Amino acid sequence: MNMEKLKRNNIFLFCFVILVSNSCTNSSNKKQDPVLDFKEQANSLVEGKTDSIILDIAKITDFTWEKLYIFKPYTTIASIDSILGFKWDEARKSLINQSEEFNLLVFIERNTVVHFVKVPRNNGDFIKLKNNDPFL
Repeated sequence: MNMEKLKRNNIFLFCFVILVSNSCTNSSNKKQDPVLDFKEQANSLVEGKTDSIILDIAKITDFTWEKLYIFKPYTTIASIDSILGFKWDEARKSLINQSEEFNLLVFIERNTVVHFVKVPRNNGDFIKLKNNDPFL
């Protein structure tokens, strides 16, 4: 896959995550149009105006979280529980351990899952992540 296509896939993935995150929550303290701000940053990347983009996901989500974990396809439930540090029943329901179709993004606040999103791999992939360290 060429670099331009990879960049576009990653941008689409982040837009998808943000739109899903915003549509799945009912928080009353929504931020000032962070999705538009992100789209502008992403468009400048695609147009070649910059080589990289710094994305502060906390500014474009309308729920509070401390850590973001990204689990790749076929991640075992035991591995997810071990990485999170607690048993999370929704991991079993997600079927991440049986599918190659999606990545599972899990947002944590005070050792509790506050939001999660199944991101189809055809919208972008996290295969190059080398470990399961959280994004803060």
